[in-house]
Parts: sequence; structure tokens; C-alpha cells
Amino acid sequence: MIKKVIYALLLAPSVANADVTLIYMDGQISNTVKIHDGKLQASSMRDANRYVLFDSATRVLTVLDRSNKKFTRIDEQSVQQLGSAVSAIQVQLSEQVEAQLKNMSPEQQAQMRQMMGGLLPPDSGHNAAPVLKSRVTQARTSIGDWTCQIVEVYKGDQKASEACIADYPDLGIGESDYAVIKASLDFVKSISGKMPQISQASLNEIEIGEDKLPIRIIAYQPSGTEGTMLLNRVSHDDLNDWDFSVPTDYTEQNLMEMMPR
Repeated sequence: MIKKVIYALLLAPSVANADVTLIYMDGQISNTVKIHDGKLQASSMRDANRYVLFDSATRVLTVLDRSNKKFTRIDEQSVQQLGSAVSAIQVQLSEQVEAQLKNMSPEQQAQMRQMMGGLLPPDSGHNAAPVLKSRVTQARTSIGDWTCQIVEVYKGDQKASEACIADYPDLGIGESDYAVIKASLDFVKSISGKMPQISQASLNEIEIGEDKLPIRIIAYQPSGTEGTMLLNRVSHDDLNDWDFSVPTDYTEQNLMEMMPR
């Protein structure tokens, strides 16, 4: 959810270097992203109890849970530690199911890996997952008041997602606001790279280029259905500092505590 919400913040215009609140739709689900003083807050009605803060100066992502008043800070060091722990679990699980996999057909092996939810290491043989690749096309289209260029993402030979991108100044976004967006995307990409055992969303693989932002993102599913994130509304009301800080009555939860036992 974190990566999807961060990418969804790219779907709306802003005014130069001002507080901005972005409302976009992911199907019937509304989402909100706010940018203020170098910080970002992202939330989704898909999980109303959780929201995310990102500080572009400290490069710390904080996940907050309203239901139990807890928060977890995520930085590159903690993700590295978590990645090592998950890798150890992968090795243990792999050893436990290795004999079973050897007796299964390639199709059954693929089903087993899917059932394990990415906890098993990827198959190093010919059944390894296809690499995601982006392709910038010459196709352009109009969405609302903007004209944008189509970028396609393929998983092997199958189209996985599509973004319609434009120059961020054309969307009325100021340089400092774009810097916060760019920092959040760079951070998510960096921590994803340290945890290769966790499947990366195809949105994280879209090469949108410098100074470009998606206006619309379409995710394609194997069943042929698709999900679309699209700009719905934007406002520039002044935002409060406390909306971008951890409430004083919240208790910190270490990232490692979220690991399965």
C-alpha cells in the first residue's frame, strides 16, 4: 500500500512551492496526499486506520496505525536489517520445501511459490519471474487539462501497466514540491532494492524520466481487468505542522517487531 499511495501523489497539479492536498481515485477508493514544508502525508480509504509520513530531509518513512496508536519508523538501515532477517527466513523455508518442489511439475512449483506469498526465493531456472521493462512511446493523449505521453511497462511479453506522463511544471507543480515527490520515490526505490525477496510493484519500475510526473497510471491484471489511478481533485489550503508529525500519545514499534514469528 505504501508504494502505491506514494506513486498516486503524482497524479495532480499544484501551485509553485505551496501547501498542496491531492485527492485521487483508485477505482472507487479515494486517497489523499498532502505536501507541506518538505514533508509528505499519504492515506487511503482502503485502510483508514493507517497513514504514512515521509520527511525528505531525514529520508525517514513513518507508518502510523490509528487503531492501536503505534508508529514504525523506516529508514535504509532498518530496512537492511529487515531484509537480512527475511532472507534468513527464506533460506529456512526453502530448505523445508525443497524436497516437495523437486517432486512437483513446473506449474505446481509456480503455484507453491505464489501460495508462499513471495517468502520463497525466486526460481533461478527457466521459470524465473520475467523482468519488468519500461518503454516510452510516441503516443500522446489529453487527460483533463493536460497533454501527456504514454509509457508502457511489460512483464515479459505481457503488458503490466501504463503511465501517462507530463513535465511537472506543466502541471503547475513548484520545484520544491517536486523535490519532495522525487525524494519519496527515490527512497521507496532504494529500500525496495535492499529487499529483493519482496515483489516490487510494476509502478516502481516505470522509467518516467527526469522532471516527469504521471497523470494517470493503469495497472493490468492477468485476468484482463485493470485498475486506474486518476486525478480527482486538488486544493492549496494551508496545512498544519502537526499533521506531519507523530502524535505524542503514540508508541513506537520497531520494524523488526513486525516480522512473523
